[in-house]
Amino acid sequence: MDNSNNIKNWVSSKDAVKKAKIKDCDLMHYRKQGMLEFEKRGNAFFLQ
Repeated sequence: MDNSNNIKNWVSSKDAVKKAKIKDCDLMHYRKQGMLEFEKRGNAFFLQ
């Protein structure tokens, strides 16, 4: 599996909030409801 290609598909929560023009708390609710695929790396969340 090529990890460099896989990493390019992930977006940080901060970037996702800016691109989607939503509040970070809305993004958190979407994650908790299982509406988004995410991965936690350290203290940051990344969305696919």
